Amino acid sequence: MTKNDYVETELHGASNDLATGLDAAVVPPFTPTRRKSPAVAAVLLLAMGGVYLGAREDASQTIRTPVADETSTIEDAETPVPESSIVERDDDVPLAVFGQDATLPSPNDRAAAGLLEWTVDPAYGSEIRQFTTAEDTRFDVVTDPNRMVENPDGSLVLTYHGSDGYRVADRETGEVLGPVDVSLLSEPHWHPTNPALLRHLPDPGSAGELLRLLETDVFTGETEIIADVSGRVRNVESNGIVWPDGIRMSTKEQGAPSADGSIWAWIIDDADGQPLGVLTYDFANQSVLGRGGLRTDVGAVDYVSVSPTGQFVVVAYADAIFVYDQTMNDERQLSASNDSGDFALNTDGSEAFVIIDFGPDDDSGWLLSIDLETLERTRIFDVFEAGNTSMSISGRAFDKPGWVVVSTYDCKVDQAWTCDKVMAVEMLSEGRIVNLAHTYSCAESFWAQPIAVPSKDLSRVYFNSDSGSCGDDGEVFQLRVPEFE
Repeated sequence: MTKNDYVETELHGASNDLATGLDAAVVPPFTPTRRKSPAVAAVLLLAMGGVYLGAREDASQTIRTPVADETSTIEDAETPVPESSIVERDDDVPLAVFGQDATLPSPNDRAAAGLLEWTVDPAYGSEIRQFTTAEDTRFDVVTDPNRMVENPDGSLVLTYHGSDGYRVADRETGEVLGPVDVSLLSEPHWHPTNPALLRHLPDPGSAGELLRLLETDVFTGETEIIADVSGRVRNVESNGIVWPDGIRMSTKEQGAPSADGSIWAWIIDDADGQPLGVLTYDFANQSVLGRGGLRTDVGAVDYVSVSPTGQFVVVAYADAIFVYDQTMNDERQLSASNDSGDFALNTDGSEAFVIIDFGPDDDSGWLLSIDLETLERTRIFDVFEAGNTSMSISGRAFDKPGWVVVSTYDCKVDQAWTCDKVMAVEMLSEGRIVNLAHTYSCAESFWAQPIAVPSKDLSRVYFNSDSGSCGDDGEVFQLRVPEFE
């Protein structure tokens, strides 16, 4: 079965579930956008049909005004690791293997270690353990590389479970504290400072106003409305634009707010699920920053996201990516193609967007870091030449500027150095690459594509794997990143 066939099968299943499970509930139409990381899109669509999408009253919610607030032995490596790439550490600290390493994965013995039992990656010395299990369900996974997995103090981990929906677990013990009543399509993000709170949108199938930002306590389940932009969307003009027909807002499941949680951007849809434009919002001051119309010459709009400092907004279309200031002015083109990417901080504090370029220019096939102020492009390495592999890119390690986490799958060149790995990658030309682990994932199912997300300080990484089953049973693995300078 091809991937397209698989998508169609899942969509039919989701459609049937919706038809039989919603009764007479009025659900505003939702049109999923094309994205190059189909695992998340398929998870989202199936979740709509099979997990939870029903009308829900908002009577229990209250308006609350927010407060502004090496030596790793690699005997079977095809390409020997240079002596300079081996870093000696104390016995209790893992070792780091740097460079374009082509070590082949050893037999996968992670499952034998048992759930939540630490083991050592046989190639790279990283401490690693299985953190979630798909036993008795379809999957329990990380949903998006643009979304923090850990809460702000690193005590809790958020994953999406095939039966319960979102779950939180203790980061140290792995103990599941319980499901959280937050829809997958609500795009949850951890509060920037409060470790108990998730900020999210209303469930698109819930009754009542959808142009709101909510906050849910993961321990008590209490949900409050912390911003209502309905009047501003429908009645207030900005940048010469007003959307009286706007009823729903989202990032199209790939966006994030600024790192401090103050600046947000959403695509506004009408009742038919047609996108009207982009709204930017200053949460701290409860004010609209700007509005932007949508281009019609570069395909359908794909997603919108805000840079870590909140200075820039990226709007991606099927055939191009553009960057704007936070008021949706000063449009500049980042790329003549579109593939999943993420923001990241440079070591000097400036901001970049990291992406694989699939455009027609000389950078085609390169992993690039594009400075958002100057648009200067830095070629990191040639993805096409190095195995032509699909990638997940996450720049969420804001406290380790200059680095992104890359996970790979669907290699076109067997046994290439990039194949089926998790790596920390320096955002420089010929920058360092820290090899962290092989994924041991076929990634033939959308539910098991090895999306990887770092902790804020890059001391830990969480990634999905099917452990070689080639099935739907994606699970999360947690690894401790070896210390390196």
